[in-house]
Amino acid sequence: MLYLMNAIHTVSAEIQKKSIDGRLLAKYAQIEENDILVDLTSDMDTNIVVFKDIVAPYGKVIGIVPTTLSATTDVTRQTTGFVSVEFRQGNPEELPLAGSSAHVVTNSQVLNLAHNTEKVFAEIFRVLKPGGRSAITAIIQHAELSDYLVAIEKLGFENIQVKQQQAVSLTDLTLNGYLSEQEIVAIPKEITDLLYLTVYAEKPGNGMGVQSCVCS
Repeated sequence: MLYLMNAIHTVSAEIQKKSIDGRLLAKYAQIEENDILVDLTSDMDTNIVVFKDIVAPYGKVIGIVPTTLSATTDVTRQTTGFVSVEFRQGNPEELPLAGSSAHVVTNSQVLNLAHNTEKVFAEIFRVLKPGGRSAITAIIQHAELSDYLVAIEKLGFENIQVKQQQAVSLTDLTLNGYLSEQEIVAIPKEITDLLYLTVYAEKPGNGMGVQSCVCS
C-alpha cells in the first residue's frame, strides 16, 4: 500500500506540471467581473494573472500558499502590479477565510496530497457565498467517481458537473519504478485506473445580502 501511495503522489506531481489552463478553468468556474476568487493551490501560478484580469476592476484573487510566504512572493506581487491579488498562508483543509466571503473557489493542481478531501470540500462550502461556484481538480480512482460526486452532494453542493476527465494509469506512469512486474499484474485494475478530472459545484442560494468583503 505504501508503494501505491508513493506512486499516486508521483502521478499527482507529474500532472501538476500540466496544470489546467487558467482560461479553461475560468470558463468551468464561471468567473465573472468583480468576483472575489480563492485559488487553493497558488504559488506563483500563472493562472493567477488570468484570474486577476477577469475579476477586474473591483474583484480580488486570494491565493492560498501552503508554505511560509516568501520574499519572492512579495516581490513578484509588487513587480507585476498584482494590485488585486493577495497571498495567504494556509492549507485547503483549514482556509484562512471568513465564511460566506468568496464568489468562486478554484484549484488548477490536484488535491490528492490533502489528508482529508472531504474536509477540503467542506471548507470550500463554508467560504463560498450563497450561489458561489467552485471548480476543483483532482485525481481519483475511476471506480470511485460516483462516490466522489455523492460525497460532494452530501455536503450541500448542487448542480454538480464533471467538466473534464482524463484517464490516468498508474501502471503506465509510475508503478514500474516501485513494483516488480509480478506485483503490478496482481494489483486489481480498479486501483490502477485513475481519473484526472475537474468538478464544478455550486453552493445553494442567490448571494444576495452577503457582505462582499473578505475578512481574515
